[in-house]
Order: sequence, then structure tokens, then C-alpha cells
Amino acid sequence: MGQTPSPKATLALVERTAALLGAGIEAVDLQIASSAYERQVTELVDADDEASAYVAQLEQDDDEGDEMPSGDSLAAEVERFLRGHDD
Repeated sequence: MGQTPSPKATLALVERTAALLGAGIEAVDLQIASSAYERQVTELVDADDEASAYVAQLEQDDDEGDEMPSGDSLAAEVERFLRGHDD
């Protein structure tokens, strides 16, 4: 799974980039691929006891209020990084 391209991540990046540019996009194929990818990951996690336990711990941490960075904060951090490395 570590080297597998993630259509879900790609979709998030495309949508965020389009929003930053004020452009409309049609990403139906990418949305379909993203949904299929999410189903596959869910099935893999469900079949692996260690992965299931890890996901359960992440969910518990989230329920207890432990902060996980939002997608927007991660995107903002990438933007700051790219601005700082503009050659």
C-alpha cells in the first residue's frame, strides 16, 4: 500500500488547486477511482488485525479530542513550503 498511488489524495489536491485558482473542474473519473480506492483500503484494513487496531486507536484518539491536522492546514503548510522554495 505504501507505494500505491492514491486517487483520493490526488482528487483532494486537484480540488484544492482548482479552488485556489478559482477554476471549475470535472473530476468524475477521479471521484469514481477515489471511491474504489477507499473501498479497497477499507477491505485491506478490515482483513489485517494489526491495521484494524491501529485505525481503532486513531479513531479513539480523535474521539478523545486529540488534534489531527486538517486537510486545509496540511494544504496551507504545503503552500508555505512552496512559497519559501520559489526559485
